[in-house]
Amino acid sequence: MRVGTMLLAGMVSLPLGLVAVRAVAITASQFFDPCFQWGIGNSSSDTIRRDDPCRSRSGTSETKTQAVARMLIVPGGILAGLALGILGAARSRPGLAVAGAVVVFLEAFPLVFSFAPLAVLTSGVFLLLARNTGRLGGGTKTLVRVVGAVSAIMALNGARMIVPTVTDLGPGWVMLLLQTAFLFFVAGAAWWPDSRRSRAA
Repeated sequence: MRVGTMLLAGMVSLPLGLVAVRAVAITASQFFDPCFQWGIGNSSSDTIRRDDPCRSRSGTSETKTQAVARMLIVPGGILAGLALGILGAARSRPGLAVAGAVVVFLEAFPLVFSFAPLAVLTSGVFLLLARNTGRLGGGTKTLVRVVGAVSAIMALNGARMIVPTVTDLGPGWVMLLLQTAFLFFVAGAAWWPDSRRSRAA
């Protein structure tokens, strides 16, 4: 059972983990790129002089300090959440798995226009694994319920937006559909009755 749980946790974490690692690698490479400029007014390329060793120059208005903070908060937070979720599943520690689920769920907000559905799905799986590995305590259970309620509200709002998006043939309706479905999944995982409690009754 534990091997299967670990395998599921690892498989669901892999896509989002690769996204986070790729984001860190891209930003880290820019720190060592002499042709990349930080803290410029607009994100644009500069004019190249004849004696300039760079074939092209690019830059961003973001400073190095801001880039480090962003890496720590977004991809760093994602990797920390994934580690907590996998560790909780591997050691049958539902509190750790719930912590990982909450962190990954929160990381879906800065990813709302890109990989948010992946983060939401991973969060839901971690919640299911947490409930499968042990009984949730009072504070942990309350936190799970809060995440479930927030997910349900967001899912209902997403469902309301899907129909006009499909009618207008907007390019983002598939992502919206996936995100709405996964939000309902998180809500279900958070509010589903405890099977252990039902059997004990």
